[in-house]
Amino acid sequence: MRGKIKTDEYFEDSFRRIDENIEHFSGSIEKAREQHGEDFRGVRNGYIILEGEYSKRFDVLYTLGTRTNCSRKRSMSCLSILC
Repeated sequence: MRGKIKTDEYFEDSFRRIDENIEHFSGSIEKAREQHGEDFRGVRNGYIILEGEYSKRFDVLYTLGTRTNCSRKRSMSCLSILC
């Protein structure tokens, strides 16, 4: 239902912001791993944040795909990252 209330621009902007967050946290995790190692609490927390961002990304892709008949391949590529 919410997909019909929001505009395509809203979802495209959300998708862009989520991708920026993924890029930011991926870089931060890499720096923390180099400095403190894989078992560092900040690294583990970063992975949890990334998991949430990828989940949001999939939700937005799914909503955009159902609204615009976006290719299933794009949605599945995002899902493969989550699994």
